[in-house]
Amino acid sequence: MHLMMKDTPIAFSESKQMLDFEVLRPELMPPSLRLLSISKSVDAALNPKDPSKNPVNMVLEKELEKVLGNTGMPDPNSPEFQVWLDTREKTTRQVTQSVTQSVTQSVGQHNAKQIRAWLKDRVFPLDRKNREAALIALHLPRDDHRDEATLQIVLRFHAVSIIDSYWIRPEGSTRTWDEINPRKIPVSESFALMALVGKYSPVTLQSRVQDPNHDKDVNKAGEQSLMGTFPKGLFRKENELYILKGPMNDRDHYTVPAELVCSHILSKTNIYAYCPYYLDDGTGSNGFPETQTKTAYAKIMSTDEVDMVMARDLGTDTFDFAKKKFPQQFAQIAVWDYIVGNEDRHGRNWGYFKNNITGEYESLYPVYDNNLAFDPGKYTIETSPLSPPERACLDWYLHGDNPRDGEPKGMTLKEGAHHYKDLAQLRFKSSVDPKEFDRFGIRAESFRQEFKKRCIEMGMGDPFHVKTEEDDIFSDSDSFQ
Repeated sequence: MHLMMKDTPIAFSESKQMLDFEVLRPELMPPSLRLLSISKSVDAALNPKDPSKNPVNMVLEKELEKVLGNTGMPDPNSPEFQVWLDTREKTTRQVTQSVTQSVTQSVGQHNAKQIRAWLKDRVFPLDRKNREAALIALHLPRDDHRDEATLQIVLRFHAVSIIDSYWIRPEGSTRTWDEINPRKIPVSESFALMALVGKYSPVTLQSRVQDPNHDKDVNKAGEQSLMGTFPKGLFRKENELYILKGPMNDRDHYTVPAELVCSHILSKTNIYAYCPYYLDDGTGSNGFPETQTKTAYAKIMSTDEVDMVMARDLGTDTFDFAKKKFPQQFAQIAVWDYIVGNEDRHGRNWGYFKNNITGEYESLYPVYDNNLAFDPGKYTIETSPLSPPERACLDWYLHGDNPRDGEPKGMTLKEGAHHYKDLAQLRFKSSVDPKEFDRFGIRAESFRQEFKKRCIEMGMGDPFHVKTEEDDIFSDSDSFQ
């Protein structure tokens, strides 16, 4: 099989066990996939920079001593010299072959572990709401504890993901990127409905039975790659691709309103970028299928030229990289999460836009996924004695258990916001509509007051009464009358 970036092969393996992946284009590899080149690793082992550490030479002398004894090289004119030379060449070949096999096996196991982890990260999680409905429709096993089942799912969909342009092409396949690109090909609305609201039909199941080669599965590839535990569905409208995200269950009355309220608030700030969310009422009036469920929807942020690289994919260096390359953007996220009480900014919920043509990291991607903000059990003092929350996702992941000298350990949301507020310079451009908070029902007033308090605390002023430049102009004109 070939690991592809669009239509460019960047690595390949001849075995189903994926033990022999050979890297072709290391500069195009996914950031989280750290494959080693077998040929380069063998060469490095056999030809180290320090010749004294060459494993062949180190083993060779010991093996020669076993065969010939500690007699050294015989006289080149003596009969024993040819025996010594033949023995040395034979032993050299044997030791070189042994070292090569050992390095190849070690690198192969490393690469197989890496590629399997990467593949399993490109399929919806085992605890996704409505996962069983989707698996039933695809005639796939529902055993949550079978890693091989997860790999089976992702390989069936060629490891395609909606966030980037990588995929797996099986050996002998002539499929091209244009034929499988989830941002371009039609999506399966019936499959998306299964994933979003848990509905599937006999018609959908029959189409799978009549499709033994799974060719039609490609239009479900983007859907199966959506991450997170909340139910989601991909739908196309007016040639644009949207993601619809629903509530976790019938008792969840806050997550969809939280996404919508946060989107409205962000539109009133100078945040570097945000992903707008809109309400779909489930009646079909917005051009999406009828779901009878209120959901929040937004456009997909990745493009054919720009991939989304999750923060966690850069490993432990991701925070140093973000703070150095995009310091104000990073700081604005820290302040934002505090004022809305969002504890969910883990390593999948923020990251980088990377140009897949130039390889340049262009920015942090827009602030999105705020559906766990305004948690009714934690946001206000009235509902939680631990306000602000004791765990601060962004800075908790940043400092963890091994903080650097001079950096606080495990800052709370509040501490993190105060730490970064001067750098963030997060401000309001216009007034937030207080009526937006009515989406929270009986919690509306307490949430309004807590939000206002946190904004003033961050030096942002009263969010519901923002003085604009236009106000200044009118005020100046009044003074001349």
